[in-house]
Amino acid sequence: MSKSQETKLYKGKTVLALALGAVVAVTAIVAVQVTKEKENQAENLYENRQEESLDLTQGLPRETTTGNTFIQVETSIDSIGDAALVDAETTIDMSNIMDATDETLANLVEQETEETERNTERREEQVDLAQETESAAGEGTVQVDVSALALSFTKESRMSWPVEGDVISSFSMNGTVYFPTLDQYKYNPAMLIRSDVNTPVLAAADGVVLEVSSNEEIGEYVRVALGNEYELVYGQLKAIEMAEGEMVTKGQVLGYVSEPTKYYTVEGNHLYLKMTEGQEALDPLDYLE
Repeated sequence: MSKSQETKLYKGKTVLALALGAVVAVTAIVAVQVTKEKENQAENLYENRQEESLDLTQGLPRETTTGNTFIQVETSIDSIGDAALVDAETTIDMSNIMDATDETLANLVEQETEETERNTERREEQVDLAQETESAAGEGTVQVDVSALALSFTKESRMSWPVEGDVISSFSMNGTVYFPTLDQYKYNPAMLIRSDVNTPVLAAADGVVLEVSSNEEIGEYVRVALGNEYELVYGQLKAIEMAEGEMVTKGQVLGYVSEPTKYYTVEGNHLYLKMTEGQEALDPLDYLE
């Protein structure tokens, strides 16, 4: 092989080597660029998912162009919506329950307050009535030594009915009863016996008249001692024929039935009959024949 041929062959190899080197360099550069782009895409995808997770945590829907991720986001949002709906319904139900409970408690408190007010009114009325009776007694009552009259009344003693008629309001000290005229419930220490006006009222038992007086509630009345601290009060009377200190016998006329006072206009005409032993009110019906 001649030198000129060798020289050409050498130059050809050199050019080929340079060409191969250039190809390798270009390939390396391209590979580096591709690698960087993939890394950038991975970083962008990671950031997008981080933002989506943050948006979901805050309850804000976020659109994304990634197919699978978009489906997951919508599914999560739907789940959150369903959970919120259930929570809202539960809250509404609980609100209704709490409202009902509050209303029930309010009603109970109102009923308790009304009952307390009624009890207070009853006590005040009883105190006022007692004061009126004591005042009347202090002004005109004749002091009578009942023990010296040999009066004897016991638990076994029985009385006759002072008038004939139906009981329109029974004795009740264990519970309140309704009084139509007053439109209220209160205790009743006496019994009311229906009777026509001007009907004679007869003494239910032997006794002595302790007091003849009147008050706003029961009108004119007669208080009679029966003995052993037993007493009877006959109220809603007129034309009383007895005087204080006078002895009465069973069946004797004491007076006559009057028109009712303003406390009993709805109840109508009646005899008010109250019985006591000392300071204790008794049911007259237990002693009537």
